[in-house]
Amino acid sequence: MLFWKEIVIFSLRRRSALDYDDRPEEFALLAHKDGKIIGLATCYKCTISLDVLRDFRSLGLASYLAKEIAKEIEKRGDVPVYITWSDNISSMRTALNAGFVPIGSWYCTEYR
Repeated sequence: MLFWKEIVIFSLRRRSALDYDDRPEEFALLAHKDGKIIGLATCYKCTISLDVLRDFRSLGLASYLAKEIAKEIEKRGDVPVYITWSDNISSMRTALNAGFVPIGSWYCTEYR
């Protein structure tokens, strides 16, 4: 069965999130507690990816990591980009809490 899903693009600036060059830049930020990694924010070509262990979710850690990695992206002179599915409410909330604003969306197909 074919479904349509909306992808939402967020940026800290109100200009095109796709306005960056093709420099291969990759880096990550880790959050750890008692020697165990509990959260991770990665950047690849200005696009942010996040993951936080289930026991540490809903504490603001994902928003904090998103803010911090976005600062690093901006220090490098680029525009941070956060992309998520429109039905992923937690991820949408994370983006908004980190200071990102929606700047566009598009629809794509998904098979289930």
